[in-house]
Amino acid sequence: MFIETKQEPEPKSDPEPESRYPVDLTVEYATDDAYRKTICQLFRRFGTQPAGDLDDDGGQTSERVDGDRDYNDTHFYACVDFLKSRTLMHSEFRDLYVAAASLFMMDDHETGIVVLLCYDYFAAYHRLLCAYFTAKPYHDRLTALMQEIDVAASKKDS
Repeated sequence: MFIETKQEPEPKSDPEPESRYPVDLTVEYATDDAYRKTICQLFRRFGTQPAGDLDDDGGQTSERVDGDRDYNDTHFYACVDFLKSRTLMHSEFRDLYVAAASLFMMDDHETGIVVLLCYDYFAAYHRLLCAYFTAKPYHDRLTALMQEIDVAASKKDS
């Protein structure tokens, strides 16, 4: 007896989540404008819709950087969500995020990630993430970033 089996179509494969982080992004800046261009490049890598599209409420979600629509809230949140989903399983990242958030009297991981994406910490955080996502030793970079945050916290307290 011959039984016909129905074969399910193969699901469309997304790139490996780890490969979504732009380890090829060069992060060097000395001015606010250079930082904004760099951080927008990072956020655009997480976009699922072109910058400048309308959000669910019909409002414009993009901001202009050098006359171009380079930033979109959706891209930003996708980036933060990706970083949370890929790093929170490690206690040292959780500790880093809580320490960074504490600079603003907060203690949640999301705030910590946002703080690390700010001007003062983004370059070091990016180098840490590049090492992490390429399976290179990253603990020294994480420790150095944690110490930098501790120094900032102690200055803030004094």
